[in-house]
Order: sequence, then C-alpha cells, then structure tokens
Amino acid sequence: MKKTKKETKHNNKISFYICNLVVAGGIVFYLFYLYFGFPIKMSVTPCYMHDLFHLYCFGCGGTRAVRALLHFHVIDSFMCNPLVFYGALVFLYYYIGEWFRYFSHPWKKYFRYREWIAILSVILLFGVFIIRNAMLVFWQIDYLGDLKQFWIR
Repeated sequence: MKKTKKETKHNNKISFYICNLVVAGGIVFYLFYLYFGFPIKMSVTPCYMHDLFHLYCFGCGGTRAVRALLHFHVIDSFMCNPLVFYGALVFLYYYIGEWFRYFSHPWKKYFRYREWIAILSVILLFGVFIIRNAMLVFWQIDYLGDLKQFWIR
C-alpha cells in the first residue's frame, strides 16, 4: 500500500527531528568534552588480536580517530582509523540531504540506501586491516606506535 503525501511528509519530519536531535547531542557531547576532557582509557576492553597475535584489528585506532576528529585534526583521524572519518562523512551526507529535503520538497526522500556506501565501507574495513598489518609486519611501519616493538627483526 502506497503512503499518501501527508503520511510521507509526517514521517520525513520525524526523521528530520531525530537527525537534528542526534546533532544536538553531538554538540552537547563536544562541549562536555572540551570542558572535562576525555576521561576514558585508550582501550576500554582488551583486544585479543592485539594481545595474542600482535596485529591490529579492524577497530584499532578508533578512539584516537574520534579524539582527533573532535580536535578537527582530519588527517590524523583518517590515519588512525579511516572508518571513523568515513562514518562522519556518510552522516554528513545524510544530514545535508535531510536539510535539503526539509526545506525544498518535504515529501521526497533524497537519501536512500545506497549499495555503494555499504560496499565501500566493507572494502575500507578489509583494506585498512590488510594494509596496516602488512606495513607493520613487512616494513615495521607502525603509525599508531603500539606494536612496532614486537615486529623488529
């Protein structure tokens, strides 16, 4: 059953308000971060791949990437973990699309699920995993600086 224009407009308004609520929460978190700092440890839970195999997992560097992004160090954030930066770009793409839709054509949906977004994130996930660990094992290049001592020959 197809939705009416009124129902679609109502659902789009709800998603627009939720999106703005998420952004407002992010701004509050950022101001809280500026005032109180970042009081959590770098590794909240143990990483078994890091501890047992002395290799980086898919999420290694994520906390550092978020911290760098909060300080607007975009290149450092990308180097620590590109998935954080990519996620921020996808969110901005969605957020700008929501604003554009809300003020131009509230009944249209500009942002739809795009397969290329999911495929690119999986490629990025495995690509970073392979490249980061290959650089560590074969050339002893360790941007994060946590595991180089285990791979020095």
